[in-house]
Amino acid sequence: MKALSFILLCFLLPSTAIASEPWRHIRTIGMIQMVVVDKAQYKNQDIYRLAIGKLCAGKNFCYVLFWSDEKLIPTKMPMTDAQAKAMVANWTYNGNTGHRQLLWSCSIVNDPTQCFR
Repeated sequence: MKALSFILLCFLLPSTAIASEPWRHIRTIGMIQMVVVDKAQYKNQDIYRLAIGKLCAGKNFCYVLFWSDEKLIPTKMPMTDAQAKAMVANWTYNGNTGHRQLLWSCSIVNDPTQCFR
């Protein structure tokens, strides 16, 4: 019985770890990737960098938009004003020009050179 319990635990642990990821890719519209971050951790900037690293690895162009409320993630473009207002961060990378920019909601980074309202 102990051996069976151990085997079941080994199979359950990886799925539990995946389920507790603080961000999740929801959909892609055109070239824009839509991501939800855990509401309780949405001010943790490392979560965004982790998502960007995984979603944009090896890409010459990468555009990622982030929300903390999955219900407000657009299903089509253009997004509504409410959806735009609920966005908490966005990342743009263009390998052809070298442009890379991570902008935050001012509720996360209150610096007018790095945030949007």
